[in-house]
Amino acid sequence: MDSTLSWRASEHQHIERGGDWYWALGIVALSCALTAVLFGNVLFAVVIVVAAATFGIIASQPPRVLDFALTEDGLSIGDEFYPYTDMRAFWIEDTDEPLLLIDTPRFMTPDLAVPLNHEQAPAVHAILAERVPEVPLRDSAIFILLDTLGFFYVRSSLRYVRLTSFDV
Repeated sequence: MDSTLSWRASEHQHIERGGDWYWALGIVALSCALTAVLFGNVLFAVVIVVAAATFGIIASQPPRVLDFALTEDGLSIGDEFYPYTDMRAFWIEDTDEPLLLIDTPRFMTPDLAVPLNHEQAPAVHAILAERVPEVPLRDSAIFILLDTLGFFYVRSSLRYVRLTSFDV
């Protein structure tokens, strides 16, 4: 499988969080857990505490650097491969950091967000425009909310937009 175009990029933008963010996460989680216990739902309280601890651990870890390649047959992201036949649409979001958005029918990762740089965007567009329909795509409301709250940078290469799975 010969690569038509390849590059490396971080899985997502890492946001350093200070102690105040972790304190706020803990206070909110403990408050919600205490409320669940007061309503007699101890199991839900445990789930809240475990979820908050998981968010805290994930937020503190740096992103992986992944290899991306557009080949004759599809898009390769690390060890995953997405053939052009599985791509319903694509869109290149032209912002400060261009982002390739791809809509796929997969259950666990239905949509992809692939980081690009300004030099790669025209070449990627030319390759995909020959094989996949170009349709405007945008971020989902839930990921905009999570990004605003500071839980994680939502435009990861393996999770994105409209009907996105939670692959954290």
